[in-house]
Amino acid sequence: MSPLDTQGDSGEENSIERDKDTLRTPEQLEVLERLKKAKSSAERVDVVATALDTFGLDVIVGLIPVEGDGASSIIAGLYLLAEAKHADLGAMSYLKIIALQVADFAIGVVPVVGDAADYVFQANKMSAGMFAKNMEQIKQEAIKMGIPPEEIAKISDDGKNLPQLAKQAISVVGKAKAGKAPTAKAA
Repeated sequence: MSPLDTQGDSGEENSIERDKDTLRTPEQLEVLERLKKAKSSAERVDVVATALDTFGLDVIVGLIPVEGDGASSIIAGLYLLAEAKHADLGAMSYLKIIALQVADFAIGVVPVVGDAADYVFQANKMSAGMFAKNMEQIKQEAIKMGIPPEEIAKISDDGKNLPQLAKQAISVVGKAKAGKAPTAKAA
């Protein structure tokens, strides 16, 4: 038995892996891996939801009667379900995502009024909230397992500003198209 292995009460070996000068149990390593997956999914979903709901791509596609709303809901729903599977959100979240996309379709299919209401009812942003909540739950689980908050923050906060950077990039492109020169901010 190596010095990094321990023996449990039942006589079976429980390996402990070395992670940057810190000993981690397999359970701790698993929760950190889940946190990484949850973070990456949450960031991607937030960018897509921002493009669809905040910038109105969902509404623009929805201007095509019935087919536009249907295509938007199906494509967004399938994407969100794939990300939910990647992030291990669970069956209840799958059902919520489907329900939100069905409601988004039902609202958007109503002529004229539906397009305006579709902008207000932001199904994709609501789904993005589920991904963020999942990440917070995994962070709490990691804390309860004794993983230092600083280590959790390195994983969960790295790239936290990705959605804001995407919004800024879109804003700069919009200003450039409008003929306005973007201003540089000091770092």
